[in-house]
Amino acid sequence: MRSSSLTGVGLLALATLTVFLYATPGYARGGISGAETKGWLVFVQACEFSIATDQAEAELAEAEATYGRNHLKVADAIIALSGIQLAQGKLDEAAPNLQLAITIREKKIGAGHLKTTETRETLAYIHFSQGKYGKAEPMYISCVSARQNAGDTDSPDLALTLFRLAQVYEAQLKYQDSEEPFIRSLNIRRAAFGGDHPLVAESTVALGRLYLRVKMYDDAKMLLDQAVSTASKSPVDNGRVLAEALGSMAWWYHSQGELVDAEPLYLRSLEFYKIEEIQYDLELASTLEGLARMYYSQSRLKEAYPLFKRVLGIRIQLRGKYHPDVAVAWNNVAFLLEGLRRYDAAEPYFIQVVSIYENYYGKNHPNVSVSLSNLAGFYYDREKYYQALPLYRRAIAINEILFGVKHQSLLPLLEGVVACYEQLGESTEGSVYRVRARNLRAAMR
Repeated sequence: MRSSSLTGVGLLALATLTVFLYATPGYARGGISGAETKGWLVFVQACEFSIATDQAEAELAEAEATYGRNHLKVADAIIALSGIQLAQGKLDEAAPNLQLAITIREKKIGAGHLKTTETRETLAYIHFSQGKYGKAEPMYISCVSARQNAGDTDSPDLALTLFRLAQVYEAQLKYQDSEEPFIRSLNIRRAAFGGDHPLVAESTVALGRLYLRVKMYDDAKMLLDQAVSTASKSPVDNGRVLAEALGSMAWWYHSQGELVDAEPLYLRSLEFYKIEEIQYDLELASTLEGLARMYYSQSRLKEAYPLFKRVLGIRIQLRGKYHPDVAVAWNNVAFLLEGLRRYDAAEPYFIQVVSIYENYYGKNHPNVSVSLSNLAGFYYDREKYYQALPLYRRAIAINEILFGVKHQSLLPLLEGVVACYEQLGESTEGSVYRVRARNLRAAMR
């Protein structure tokens, strides 16, 4: 009586937060590198963040006292402080500071000025890395427009902004929208750096992965082969890109059912992540998840379990506890624990998935319905029919609101209610649901 089992969120190319974010693409533009006050920089380099923060706050206070609160020097000082916050992973503190700096720069030098655009790109990347795609998308669109209006048609900076915009589209399953900026980014990088540059390989992997998502398998294979070949020419310098390329290639073979070829590619990808000392990264999480799902499909549950647990830890670290991507990881662990017959351990995981989706999307969302159905199915299989019944009924109510009373998604839920009543010896109470299920089944023929 289950609606679904293991699920995945796909492969996203997101940069890992590092201590020295001013050297990280995406954060460098408009982050610490965009500030003119750098008396605190030596303390950041020494990881003395408390001292660096005190120094930056003192510079900000001095700038406000000297120039007033709406001066460009103040914006520079605010950006410096936000850079230190980013270096500590304090994205929620950095974001409002960056927004304040953007507001000042818009008033003083205009929304289309390069410095304003760079700061907006930094804030957009924070939203992106937190999974706040609805906020990131319009900001990246405006940044692309600002750069193009300023005459930038082929710079590496424009390529990066296009690349991030494409990723935001991809994360929202807007695959048709993501293709064009991915292609433009790839073409700009290839023209600027030549065919063997790591950034060209990065763009090639991303486009190949997109084609894999939309089942353009031949195009995906061609691009992924190119990326692996390019990155393999200098694996020491291109370790991260090679890890991503191998992970995506593994995914390609996995999607074709060629598991014998997929497994060594997954393992090689993970080895390069280890060599690069990358521990918290969404792309790494997706590769781990792919390998774990493959093991799960092969009934190698004990091998899959630690991988799914790592995925959960990575996503909690990068997304927070209450993001839908984390719910997917909870869901995977729940089904795996159930498969291992660790039922008491699995139950709170199923419950947590429901809670995350309800808090994130509201009570009436398809993911809430599916998670309720999964929890109901879990209870049904444990012969806890009285606990399963209200969950099935809640899922039915949600689907009726979303899709109408005759939608095919209602059939397994109606059958779940009927089965519960039959197991309880209360078939009369289930007669209404039985009739609805029979009529819906007939209508679907």
